[in-house]
Amino acid sequence: MRNITVFGGSTGFTLYNVINGLIENSVAMNNTNSGFFIHQSNGNTLKNNKACDNQGDGFYISFSTDNVLINNTAIQNQARGFNVYHSDNNTLTKNRASSNELEGILVWFADSNVLTNSTIIYNGFDGFRLHTSSNNNLRNNIVYHNQGKGFTLESLPRLAMFW
Repeated sequence: MRNITVFGGSTGFTLYNVINGLIENSVAMNNTNSGFFIHQSNGNTLKNNKACDNQGDGFYISFSTDNVLINNTAIQNQARGFNVYHSDNNTLTKNRASSNELEGILVWFADSNVLTNSTIIYNGFDGFRLHTSSNNNLRNNIVYHNQGKGFTLESLPRLAMFW
């Protein structure tokens, strides 16, 4: 899917049991749930998308592996900018989370994800929050002016890697 705008629906875009899909240059705004929802889907790419003013998360990945989110923007969502739940081996790079009501990026019960070169600013809670997750790699991120902490690490079985 390319160059699509979804406004005022339930969830902007949903990938459910999708393998090797693509969403590019699209916008999800003013939806009652998440802007972009990836569930039980593997090997997908979300590139150059924008999620704004949604009542849920901007981008929500659950029970999914090997997805790539590159150069996406989550702004002014009522939950998190990016939410990675029970999802392993995903790559989030060159993304921006700004002015979301909760965390910029939440990673929970999720292992071996790579989060790099992103800007996480002005969120209502922590910039990054990792909870009960291991072997995640965070590098070259810019994190400032979040209401909570820049980075919160909770109940980590193995230390995350920061560069």
